[in-house]
Amino acid sequence: GDARALHVLLDSAIAAAKLSRPGDPSLDYTYQLTWLRAAAGDTAGAIKQLGRSLDALPSVNTTSLKQAAVAAAAVRGMILYADLASRAGDMRTARKWSGAVVALWGGADPPLQAQVARMKVLAAESNSR
Repeated sequence: GDARALHVLLDSAIAAAKLSRPGDPSLDYTYQLTWLRAAAGDTAGAIKQLGRSLDALPSVNTTSLKQAAVAAAAVRGMILYADLASRAGDMRTARKWSGAVVALWGGADPPLQAQVARMKVLAAESNSR
C-alpha cells in the first residue's frame, strides 16, 4: 500500500535504464516494470518506458528472444502498449502494436486466442477512428 515507495523504486529502475541502450534491458523485466507503473496509475510513464523498449526491438539480442519468457513478454508488452495507447487516444500506436500481436500470435494456442481476438477488435477500432 506504499505508492510513494513503489514510485521511488520504479523511478530508480528508469534512471538505471537511461545508462543503457533501449534494447539492453530484458523485455520480461521491462514488461513487469511497465505493468507495475501502469497499475500504479502512471500511464504516461508506462507508455514512455514501454515505447522506448519496443521501438528498440531491432536492436534486441536475438538470442534472448529464444527464451520463452522473453518472447512471451515481448508480445505481452505489445498488448499492454496497444491498450495504453488506445486509452490515451493514440490510435496510430494502438493500431501498430495490436496488428503486431495479431501477426505474431494469430496462430497461437487456444488460451491465447482471446487476447488475439481483442487485439483484432482494437486494430479495427483504431482504423475506424
